[in-house]
Amino acid sequence: MEMGVSKVPGSAEPKGEPGAREEETLGSEHPAGVDPLYEQALTAVQQGRWMDAQEALAELQVQYPGSAAVHAVQKELELHLSAERTWGAEAQRRVTRRGRSKTVRVLLVANIVLYVAVALVWLLLQLSRLLR
Repeated sequence: MEMGVSKVPGSAEPKGEPGAREEETLGSEHPAGVDPLYEQALTAVQQGRWMDAQEALAELQVQYPGSAAVHAVQKELELHLSAERTWGAEAQRRVTRRGRSKTVRVLLVANIVLYVAVALVWLLLQLSRLLR
């Protein structure tokens, strides 16, 4: 390990051009700050415009085939899409459960009304027999 070189995250970095350090670590084919399509893809992911993000990322992958930044945004998009599919399916199951529980409640009320009606008819028949 070299003496005097700090490896602690968040420690002071050598002064220089802003973003130069980031581009060194991500490689020369890094579109951030250079390509407006990259910013467009990031914005589309953040706003939930998945189709726009997919189109922009597909084009960026052609332009920057080994870019770690493009790969990271692609992974983020895949995560969002996966979560949306999972949450969408869960929401659909919840709606179905609510529909079932409502149907069960309606059937229970209908059964109670039917039993009360049958009991009243039976009581009226018994009362009419007693009065004869």
